[in-house]
Amino acid sequence: MASPGENAQAQVRVAGGDSGHVVLLSYPSQGHVHPMLQFAKRLAHHGMRPTLAVTRHILATCTPDATAIGAVRLAAVSDGCDAGGFGECNDVTAYLSLLESAGSVTLAELLRAEAAADCPVWAMVYDAFLPRACAALMMLSTTMVGSSSNSSRRRLMMLPTTKPSSRGAAMGYGVPGGLGTEADRHNTGTTSTAARARCSGKCPRDSGALGGNGVMLVARGFRRAMVPRLERCGMCGAAARPAATLGLVVPGADARFHDYDAAVTACIERRAPREGRQVHAHMVMVRYRPPVYLATRLVIMYVRCGALDDARNVLDGMPERNVVSWTAMISGYSQSSRHAEALELFIRMLRAGCKPNEFTLATVLRSCSGPQSIHQVKQVHSLAGKTNFESHIFVGSSLLDMYAKSGNIQEARRVFDMLPERDTVSCTAIISGYAQLGLDDEALDLFRQLYSAGMQCNYVTFTTLLTSLSGLASLDYGKQVHGLILRKELPFFVVLQNSLIDMYSKCGKLLYSRRVFDHMPQRSAISWNAMLMGYGRHGIGHEVVQLFRTMTEEVKPDSVTLLAVLSGCSHGGLVDEGLDIFDLIVKEQNAMLTIGHYGCVIDLFGRAGRLQKALDLIEKMPFDPTPAIWGSLLGACRVHVNVSVGEVVAQKLLDMEPGNAGNYVILSNIYAAAGMWKDVFRVRKLMLEKTVSKEPGQSWIILDKVIHTFRSGERFHPSKKDIDAKIKELYIDLKAAGFVPDLSCVLHDVDDEQKERMLLGHSEKLAITFGLMNTPLGLTIRIMKNLRICVDCHNFAKFVSKVYGREISLRDKNRFHLLADGACTCGDYW
Repeated sequence: MASPGENAQAQVRVAGGDSGHVVLLSYPSQGHVHPMLQFAKRLAHHGMRPTLAVTRHILATCTPDATAIGAVRLAAVSDGCDAGGFGECNDVTAYLSLLESAGSVTLAELLRAEAAADCPVWAMVYDAFLPRACAALMMLSTTMVGSSSNSSRRRLMMLPTTKPSSRGAAMGYGVPGGLGTEADRHNTGTTSTAARARCSGKCPRDSGALGGNGVMLVARGFRRAMVPRLERCGMCGAAARPAATLGLVVPGADARFHDYDAAVTACIERRAPREGRQVHAHMVMVRYRPPVYLATRLVIMYVRCGALDDARNVLDGMPERNVVSWTAMISGYSQSSRHAEALELFIRMLRAGCKPNEFTLATVLRSCSGPQSIHQVKQVHSLAGKTNFESHIFVGSSLLDMYAKSGNIQEARRVFDMLPERDTVSCTAIISGYAQLGLDDEALDLFRQLYSAGMQCNYVTFTTLLTSLSGLASLDYGKQVHGLILRKELPFFVVLQNSLIDMYSKCGKLLYSRRVFDHMPQRSAISWNAMLMGYGRHGIGHEVVQLFRTMTEEVKPDSVTLLAVLSGCSHGGLVDEGLDIFDLIVKEQNAMLTIGHYGCVIDLFGRAGRLQKALDLIEKMPFDPTPAIWGSLLGACRVHVNVSVGEVVAQKLLDMEPGNAGNYVILSNIYAAAGMWKDVFRVRKLMLEKTVSKEPGQSWIILDKVIHTFRSGERFHPSKKDIDAKIKELYIDLKAAGFVPDLSCVLHDVDDEQKERMLLGHSEKLAITFGLMNTPLGLTIRIMKNLRICVDCHNFAKFVSKVYGREISLRDKNRFHLLADGACTCGDYW
């Protein structure tokens, strides 16, 4: 044989065809390998198999170049030549030594080529190149599933995607559609171009491939299946021999089960539906019937990946199912809000004779929704009692949560009290139930009891508690909860920060709300909406518009954002700005408009005194007017003392809500302001005939963690005498500063002196006076009221802030009034 660098000729005897045929091989120096490739292809073309000497000669003359070695092996093996010459141990060692400097692309090419020819060498290559072979071996598994033979490949590609046939169900439990693209299905060759491209494209850097541990787990599973098989077939060591007919899966059921279990588990952990379908398809191809456990894992895998139809096909094809199988499918439907299908499957499970466990019942309870939800919950509750799962922590937490959501808080509390053990979820659920129903005092009291008993809190617990504190406007408790959150060093949760923003804004501390908002590392649209609503609630319209413009540069506004901006413009008196924004929304985002947006614009027209335009908009808008819209317009009629429009609007409201006392009161206020006392008496008589009673007004103030409540004409407060004396003193000082009582707020036809005495007993004045008596200078007086503040009390609060130099925060039913130096943020319109 010629030395490297010289051109020569060599005679090589080739097995196959004519045994005496001699081929003259002209081999080049190292670095010029193209004639070698041509020779290998010629051998394949003539159907000849190279002997060990020829194969060794080809490798010896090739440099360890990635493309060269890969091409030689691909041409020699994939086109039908026997690769058994590499079965000898010495040749494998020499072969691997040539690959040491080759790149990962070469390894992938070699593995894919030898897999197509069912050559066992790839397992030994894998042992030698474990760190580099992970991704390539994953590609190898894909190719081996899809390329073992034309017939099996065609059978695999033609598997149905819908309900499986009886044979398919028996073998594969409803396997989904075949692997690859449509082009792959037409290319059924052993190593088709499409298959090569598909495999080589899944490199470790590709985001579509299983990464890291997932690849390793699948690869090791296949390797464990292959090594014992090589040993049984005598392919390890010096006695190794060709085995072109060997496949991937070991006949032994144990090895096969663990391999599939490891592969499916990797797909579940990585949520990899494509690779999961490949593993499932391989089970069908090799006629492996998975046991109940493994079939259930397939159901779980499809559910986790969102392929509920495939999961249902697997479940329907299972000859045996256990409670975990049913529960996994029911949970998938429940988590995807397919509640009707979850309940239907649960009923089918019961009819099949399978008894539910605690996880099944807890999952089914979450699917009880709609108008019949309370009846469904009671039926499941009855079943839980019969199966002794009622007091289980999972079932009990779900029960009390569903009872609370349906408004049956008493039954929810009964279930909660019956629980032998209570965890964070159950405690949070009952507190949330009270908060959702507006029972804020009860929610706060229950939290204090449970926390004193050692309850562990998470971010959901604190979020629920902050909702209750927002309803109570309890700033002191809110600060304490915020401090507790900081001490526990909870990780960042957007929903928790949003609750803090909302709580502080409803407690009248916009500065704290903005501080929380500015320090958030990331904000959602809800964060911006909470801050916008806070500014709007306080009547700071200019901040609303400015913050909205900043938001549009970072986050896309939603329907709630537009509602908050329009409401902020209305409360802030920015009529023109609000109307401009509404016109812009109509032109660019008309689909986002709801009845609430039109209600804000009607309120803007009412603020500006354009009552007729407000009526015209109500007639033209694409929604039927609600009582809230008519009520907003009726309030504008009271402010502007427009009797004619007020009567029309009031009649609409009395027809829609004959039992709402507020509509009668506002109408009588309009008549009283216009001096129409006969009509005032007529309205009051109508209220008596319809047995409509006005909700008694009450105001409260929190001092030293004690809530002091005052009602109109309060007679039972412990400090009543001191309050009466102080309020008379205040009246003298305020009248000297120019305060004039608004007698129109008294709806009784009595003399002015009697009206003035009646005004002194309003709950807002009593609460403000008590605050002046018991709070130091410089501290804001915070008052809450359950109804809309009257004009006279509003003027009273303005003069107190001016004469005594105190800041007053007054939150009524509609909004906040921040009074300082004789002015209010509402602009005297509310």
